[in-house]
Amino acid sequence: DEGRLLIPFLDSNKSVHAFQGRSLRKLSSVKYITIVLNDAVPKLYGLDTLDDSKIVPVLEGPIDSMFVPNSVATAGGDMVSAVKDFDKNNLVIVYDNEPRSKETVKKLDKAIMNGYNVCIWPDSMEHKDINDMVLAGLSPEFIEHIIKTNTYRDLSAKLALQKWSKA
Repeated sequence: DEGRLLIPFLDSNKSVHAFQGRSLRKLSSVKYITIVLNDAVPKLYGLDTLDDSKIVPVLEGPIDSMFVPNSVATAGGDMVSAVKDFDKNNLVIVYDNEPRSKETVKKLDKAIMNGYNVCIWPDSMEHKDINDMVLAGLSPEFIEHIIKTNTYRDLSAKLALQKWSKA
């Protein structure tokens, strides 16, 4: 008995393969409910507009991805599993800016160990996620620039993660 924003997940043919209901209440006990209609399609938002010949930021949520061009969003926290069938050279795994979260640090480390490019937010970025950044007045173009200039891989990613992590 609560209002939810309904977000359709479209595949490359513009067919709905899943949808997600996001609670409109801040303190909802269940923030997201995702219903999958077709298990054969990766559980990603943004497949209908994806150009995988370009850099593809992989974000945690559909609302965040609406501000970043050519991005996709997972319907869950395990980004590496969600994008396992894509060319990892063009992907940038972008978790929320939560350096004190052991879980986020662990997921970033997993992405690095599996050879993915990752975004490690600069210390000057104080907002938790892209939606919060936009609400605070940062432009989508600036956020895209921050992601591009703070993308790391392999040993440089491990070093950046170690410096960023407060967990």
